[in-house]
Amino acid sequence: VGSLAAVQRASGAKVVIHRSEADLLRSGKSGEVKPTGILGRLMITFFKNPSYEPVNPDIEIDDEWSAAEYGIEGKVVHTPGHTPGSVGVLLSGGEALVGDLFSAKKSGDTASLPIFAANITELRRTMEKLMKYSPKLFYTSHGHTCSPDAVKRMMDDIDK
Repeated sequence: VGSLAAVQRASGAKVVIHRSEADLLRSGKSGEVKPTGILGRLMITFFKNPSYEPVNPDIEIDDEWSAAEYGIEGKVVHTPGHTPGSVGVLLSGGEALVGDLFSAKKSGDTASLPIFAANITELRRTMEKLMKYSPKLFYTSHGHTCSPDAVKRMMDDIDK
């Protein structure tokens, strides 16, 4: 969300957010972050109480929202785990844009936990939910694309 206000000003794009995090967006404050590994623990020491320019969302969603009105063949879905109000975009072609729900590594078809996750159990449930849509390819905010098989392997690792 760090550059969202600037992107909105430059593009005039509508801002869609899950209802559970709309007040955080309006306040310019980040919610609590929980590191999933050493990198996250190191980062949290440098970025205490992060804030950003507040943004008023145009659309607040609960579980699903169709983007057809805006020319996008797909829907926005609630994907909690990284944060309680995380959302992803499922396109009609089978692509899933999952943001920070997990990362994908360039070397090999590998998915890994995000640097921060509000709730690993919820994150695992969200991955299971996404797999029911039969996605063909996942796009992440950090890293590269990965296949559903890579996500299944990550889910198995969480279960261990």
